[in-house]
Amino acid sequence: MTDYKIDEVAVINTKSRDLSEYNGERVLIVDKLLDHLQSDYEVKFSWGEKVKVRADELTPIKDKYKYLKLKVGDDIGLLYENEDKVRVSKIDWINEQVEIQYDNENFKVVKLSDVILENDAELEWVKVTDKVENKEDVVNNPSHYKSGGIETLDYIKAKTKPEAFQGFLVGNVIKYISRYEHKNGLEDLKKAKFYLDKLITEKESVK
Repeated sequence: MTDYKIDEVAVINTKSRDLSEYNGERVLIVDKLLDHLQSDYEVKFSWGEKVKVRADELTPIKDKYKYLKLKVGDDIGLLYENEDKVRVSKIDWINEQVEIQYDNENFKVVKLSDVILENDAELEWVKVTDKVENKEDVVNNPSHYKSGGIETLDYIKAKTKPEAFQGFLVGNVIKYISRYEHKNGLEDLKKAKFYLDKLITEKESVK
């Protein structure tokens, strides 16, 4: 099977012989290319067929009349086999997998060509399903921060002394403030504010 280049772009009516060879029988034909003069591409094709569009954007189709566009930076709720929600960045729709980075705060999908791991992170592949849920609030209520219906922050607070819990909050404020310019931008600033607000509430409660 021919390797696909990182910058490969789908073209209207292009037959994908490589995909045909991979799938065994079918030759896929790009049915419709939307916004083809823009940097983002949307491709429409039939149920069950897959086509690679760009390095930073691949488009799965739920049926012949609906399409779902995914691109780098999208913050939507995709449901995976392990039932964790992740941010979409790069998806291999041929193998139905997405590469994600996990750290102590959230699941983050990373581009294959731009993988930077932190000390507390690990990289893994997660198999994709076709289920889509509503956008997740990754700042105030990320799904990984709940266990058995209990907020992890509440659990940490219950298991630590007030000084230790406040130190934890301060550490997260510093963490997100120091990295926002080179990582997640506004989202990191919002997370810093979230922990700062928690810290203020804690300080006010002990007056």
